[in-house]
Amino acid sequence: GAPAARAVAGAAAGTAGAAAKKEPVLDFDRGGDDDLAAALGGGSPGHAVYVPPSPAAGALPDRLTSAQITEAVTLYVDPLRRCVDEQRARDPASKGTLRMAWTIQPDGTPTGIRCLSPEFAQGDFARCIAGVVGGIHFPRLAGPRGQDVTFPFSF
Repeated sequence: GAPAARAVAGAAAGTAGAAAKKEPVLDFDRGGDDDLAAALGGGSPGHAVYVPPSPAAGALPDRLTSAQITEAVTLYVDPLRRCVDEQRARDPASKGTLRMAWTIQPDGTPTGIRCLSPEFAQGDFARCIAGVVGGIHFPRLAGPRGQDVTFPFSF
């Protein structure tokens, strides 16, 4: 039993000694950040900062697809449903399509929001939907003009 115990203890000591010994290729503690920066191919530490390239104007679309517009509107389905629920509370027989129009500015904000459905144009329903649309963030567009949109809200 005793020789086997000494062999296990010796092996454990050898393993501990190997773990304590540092590999020189991974030892950047001695030289500090300068050696690490040199090993990584950089200059002096703290002075090299990656700055991503600014998105080129060509990377942005001139126009959004119907799918992109619908996707942005769909993200606001809960507040849009609240508008419909409030309309149905006012008029339980209310049903149809509310057509809204707006312009998506190049930064993605909607402006000039208006109701194209005369039966709802002056009502609370159109004002509620317009308020929700005003908070939607659409994808950005290239160019200064923006994009006119007509969107049907069925309820």
